[in-house]
Amino acid sequence: IDVDLTGADLHGARLHYTVLRGANLTQANLSYTEVSQADLRGANLTEANLTNSLIFATKLDGAEVHGIRLSQSKILTCHLENRDLRESILKNTMFADVMMPGTDMSHSKMFIVNFTDCDLKGVKFNETKLGPAVFQADDLEGTDFTHAEFRNVCFINCRNLHLALGLNSVTHRKVTGRLFKPSSLDLATVRASIHLLPDIFLNTLGYLQPEIDSLRQIYPHPNPS
Repeated sequence: IDVDLTGADLHGARLHYTVLRGANLTQANLSYTEVSQADLRGANLTEANLTNSLIFATKLDGAEVHGIRLSQSKILTCHLENRDLRESILKNTMFADVMMPGTDMSHSKMFIVNFTDCDLKGVKFNETKLGPAVFQADDLEGTDFTHAEFRNVCFINCRNLHLALGLNSVTHRKVTGRLFKPSSLDLATVRASIHLLPDIFLNTLGYLQPEIDSLRQIYPHPNPS
């Protein structure tokens, strides 16, 4: 259904099982909406406002999402493969069970974001400012963090972090405040990945070389289980 909703005010709408396939939603106001099991395949959501919105189990294949505004938003059980999310500004946003392989999120600013149980294979975070941020139980094979800036980024049960790219070029910004703490790895991530994580990345997380050497003796090989 090709419908032109450019700039439309859909604030607070309940779009359950709604079919807007191929619709033009450029700069539409979708704040405080609930989009559940809808069909937005091929829709144009360029610069749409999705503040305080919930998107659940919605088909987004081929949707244009460049410049969308996500703040206090939740995207759950969706497909966002190979999408263009460059230069995005994300605040208080959660992605859970989202398939995002190949999506470009480079040159973005992400403040209080959470990726849980997501497929992030090949996702580009190049030169993205991340943090506070949580990556939990995500697939990070080929995820590119080249020249990303970390501020309180936590990796929890990310058992293939060692397969991510660009970790040796990550910078860790030292800032003060309740929300800004050093970036960290949980024990499950350490056990599975420390043998192949770059020393320079671990050093910038605060690990001393004797600690790194000891941990690698304890966990001598990558352990994905």
